[in-house]
Amino acid sequence: MNRSRQFKVFTSAVAICVLASPLARAEVVLKQKIEDNSITVVETRVLSEQTLSLAGMEIKTRSDTAIMTKSAAGKRAANGEIQVTNNVEAIQTQISLPGGVEYQFDSTNPDQEAPIEQLEVVSTGLRAILGAAFVSTHDAKNQVLSITGSADMLSKLDAKTAQFFSRQYDEDYLKEKANTEFARVPGNPLSVGDTWELTDEMRIEGGQTLTFHNVFKYLGQVEVDGRKLDKIEINCKQVDYDMDADSPSPLKLKSSALKSKSNDSYLLFDRTLGRPVRIRQETKITGDLTFTVNNTDLPAKLDLNMTTDSIVKP
Repeated sequence: MNRSRQFKVFTSAVAICVLASPLARAEVVLKQKIEDNSITVVETRVLSEQTLSLAGMEIKTRSDTAIMTKSAAGKRAANGEIQVTNNVEAIQTQISLPGGVEYQFDSTNPDQEAPIEQLEVVSTGLRAILGAAFVSTHDAKNQVLSITGSADMLSKLDAKTAQFFSRQYDEDYLKEKANTEFARVPGNPLSVGDTWELTDEMRIEGGQTLTFHNVFKYLGQVEVDGRKLDKIEINCKQVDYDMDADSPSPLKLKSSALKSKSNDSYLLFDRTLGRPVRIRQETKITGDLTFTVNNTDLPAKLDLNMTTDSIVKP
């Protein structure tokens, strides 16, 4: 798998209790909404630590990224649609690569040169992300109809940088990601113990993709810092790894057999605000990979720990 992986969040609540008989279960509907002219600020930290054992070598990489995003809603139209303008306000990232290479990017000093020329494409792309506006259009039920802005951003980049970021910032992919995030809190009545499943695709540079098969479980209300919040457990039961046939990597994927384990992964939903206020996912991925180079099989072992923690600022 490739060296760095990072980058790469939002969402209302009405409670309904059904009391019929001693055997009836209490149910709640967590209805998501977007208030007119509302502003939401989210801080996300993404930590990745990977060891790829390949040809007798252990190739270690580590990345730690902090991102602050601001989402400003407009006014809902007569047909129920509403637009939200999303901006990345700040990025700080640190990446440790094989050979002792240390890469840093800080939006407070965005013009700092990368330590090696090959990483300048990352800095160029991050500078463009900071200056871009991504506009999501939502229907009356807050499903995402479209996301625009990334195509315009990519068009202003040099060809090499645009190609590097094109898969992650494809507008159809961003729309699918946003709707998957929205579906983590279903609109149907929930009782404690109810479960549902979602598949979440994460595109990585180099034509690579990780697909997470997540199981969600409603745990009921908990108290956090004096607030009552609804808690949903997240468990990754399976993860798949794939690589495009036209990937620029000299390694081509022949097969993968990966296992995943979730730890302390959950979503906290605020009924008053009507959105998740924290989403934390910690996943350990291990297993065997087989690559090919010049028609020769190259077995490898992967040990990857990924943690994403998104918190809505008060």
